[in-house]
Amino acid sequence: MLPLPPDFNYQNMKKLILILFAAILTGTISYSQVFIITDNQGVNITGDTITVDACNTVTFITHVQNSSAISRTVKVKKTHMEILAGTVNYFCWVNCYSPTVFISTQSLLMPAGYTTSGSQDLTCDYVNGGTAGNSLVAYTVYDENTPADSSIFYINYSCTDGIGDVFKPAISEAFPNPSATSSTIEYNIGTQQDGYIVLYNLLGSQVAKYNLYKPEGKVVINTSTLTPGAYFYSFFYEGRLIKTSKLIVTR
Repeated sequence: MLPLPPDFNYQNMKKLILILFAAILTGTISYSQVFIITDNQGVNITGDTITVDACNTVTFITHVQNSSAISRTVKVKKTHMEILAGTVNYFCWVNCYSPTVFISTQSLLMPAGYTTSGSQDLTCDYVNGGTAGNSLVAYTVYDENTPADSSIFYINYSCTDGIGDVFKPAISEAFPNPSATSSTIEYNIGTQQDGYIVLYNLLGSQVAKYNLYKPEGKVVINTSTLTPGAYFYSFFYEGRLIKTSKLIVTR
């Protein structure tokens, strides 16, 4: 694993772009997906990071399905990963809450297979006066009686000024994947040299950060010291999330 550089910035590391993907992984690693979260068009966004244009006021509507075989008493928690100064956000679940409330005080009893609609949907609101920049917020839907039974998704509220939209930074998929000893990621960030890759474990804790000092090159992740399981790596460019992918470590 590469050492952390001297300019390591803990504040930026709040931009957690972990995708907790509730599906069967490889080998013996698996989840059961308790809740399925879809957007207003019916697209499954469970575990995903959704980017929305948010230079003004936006409302993002999601439907929550209890995909388990038992009834669930469901609450919602929001987590601020990175918040742009001068913006506020709040959510509605059973009731609408002020921006200072991070866990719903009300729960919704959802029978097995039940899907919310209308006033029961989870709505995520964001207010921005036009300031350029991004806010990243995580939303966790969980069983109040069994909090580990949960699903998560992220919204990247983005307000851009169009600068830097010509060049498209890119990274490859990690290879090999699954990996037992090491895995390599190739990247191209052009002349800006303002990019980095963050590796997270399944619980969302940061494992490593790799600053990208060259316009293009390779990052080698030493997986031999990592506990076998699922990890996620996120690519940031000029403070913006570009991509998140899954890395499986095996022995």
